[in-house]
Amino acid sequence: MSRVGSAGGWRRPAAATAGEGPRPRILFVVRTLNPGGAEGQLALLAAGLRRRGHPVAVLALYPGGALEPGLRAAGVQVDTPRKAGRWDVLGFSRRIAALARAYRPDLVHGYMDAGNLAALAVKAAWPRAALVWGERMSAIDLARYERFVRAAHRAVSLLARAPDLVIANSVAGAAFARARGVPAARVRVVPNGIDTERFRPCR
Repeated sequence: MSRVGSAGGWRRPAAATAGEGPRPRILFVVRTLNPGGAEGQLALLAAGLRRRGHPVAVLALYPGGALEPGLRAAGVQVDTPRKAGRWDVLGFSRRIAALARAYRPDLVHGYMDAGNLAALAVKAAWPRAALVWGERMSAIDLARYERFVRAAHRAVSLLARAPDLVIANSVAGAAFARARGVPAARVRVVPNGIDTERFRPCR
């Protein structure tokens, strides 16, 4: 298990099969690993990629999510920059940069607005990484959300041309991403996956 919030604790996962060429190092970034639709999909994808031999890590901005033990059991590294609070920006950015340089991802994939912004910080610290944002929403009424959520949403909209690719989990989400300013050529729709070993028809 890696040391939480310490770049020195990060390890470089090895490929599952000896003799294979190096596989891309993938770093997922999410606000928390508490149970939720997006978080569950991330956990499913990360564990599945790890089973296929990909070096995979998850960076959660806040530690202690209920999905963490299952990811670690699947061989996925989980770490955190130990965000002290929503407005902990300067110290958080330094810790993100240290973790990014330690892990050296080939691809960094953010989930939702806070995760997407943190993924952009990883990209700034390690420019070699391809940047993917996850669009997990469609039209929302920002007036119903608190100030930090509104600020993060607006920041992502202003930086909409930053990612190399945006993956939406629905056609409506893809349209929403384009409306926010993401170039249409960089938007793809990948529907949510289903664990068919866990969810299958009764017989």
